[in-house]
Amino acid sequence: YYCQSLIVQVLGQTLSVVPLVLLLTTLIALTTKLAIFYYRSQSLKRKLNKLTIAEKRRDKTIIVKSKDRFAFVLGIRNPKIYASEGLISSLSKKELEAVFAHERYHLEKRDTLIMLISSIVSSISFLFPALGDFSRNFKIEREIAADRFALSKIGDTKILISAFRKVLSVPNFSKSFAPNIADHDTIEERIFALLKKNRKRKQFKPLNLLITFLSLTIIAVIIAVPVSAEEVSFNGTGSCVGKTSIEKSYSEAPATYTPIK
Repeated sequence: YYCQSLIVQVLGQTLSVVPLVLLLTTLIALTTKLAIFYYRSQSLKRKLNKLTIAEKRRDKTIIVKSKDRFAFVLGIRNPKIYASEGLISSLSKKELEAVFAHERYHLEKRDTLIMLISSIVSSISFLFPALGDFSRNFKIEREIAADRFALSKIGDTKILISAFRKVLSVPNFSKSFAPNIADHDTIEERIFALLKKNRKRKQFKPLNLLITFLSLTIIAVIIAVPVSAEEVSFNGTGSCVGKTSIEKSYSEAPATYTPIK
């Protein structure tokens, strides 16, 4: 009753269905996103397993028969590094070391789960678009951290950038649920970070901040608006009821019934 009364008082009878529609839309979007992720990840796993050339169980690394150049981490419960034959044949030993160090960081930090949560938050943040900006910034920071880990292993920025250049020369194979060495959405910021050049990145877009602020304001108003109700007592037991049901309660109550406001 409280929830219904709040919504009706703030939005009116006609618009009172809006919050329910938004809630259902969010739940449907979340369920759909999870279903798509599960289908895509399982489909990709099956395809890669058929093309497996070699598997290093100790290193959790699988080599895949493919002319494309890619390397990424896939899996939630048991993540593994998948790398293509084309990547291994086109990169130098040092470049390969940098690529695998980058992916090993994602593997050890279980970034596949973190990236999945970030992707879902971004996809359902239509009321709070600032969350989408936060998700993107978070993804960039994770990739930069993985690059720094790789750099600590090889000690030469040029080698890592050279690996980027070779991998980016083929079509983008990046998956939202698979941390990828050649993530086109983050590569520019990562190179600036590696070169240690001063660059002011827009953390949040002004329009997204405005929409998020308005959404939070509406929610705060809905929470703050007082709603009147009455309490009835029967056999010493008190309960809060809505005005619409009080008359019915009076008519059905026995003679000992004592109404209390």
